[in-house]
Amino acid sequence: MIFYYGIFDGVEKTLADHGVKLLHLCTWWDVLAEARIQGAFDAATLSEVEAYLSAPAAWSDARKS
Repeated sequence: MIFYYGIFDGVEKTLADHGVKLLHLCTWWDVLAEARIQGAFDAATLSEVEAYLSAPAAWSDARKS
């Protein structure tokens, strides 16, 4: 696998419990870090992405209408 989200708790353990070893080159955290280094987005956008990565379910729930 080249890309792994790396944001959902328990995924790696669940896969390991089924005999799957997860190998990946990058995660969303890597993408976020590079976006910050490159100045690709404004600070508000980067903060919002970090908020999502830190707690995706809570972030989604807070934005339901």
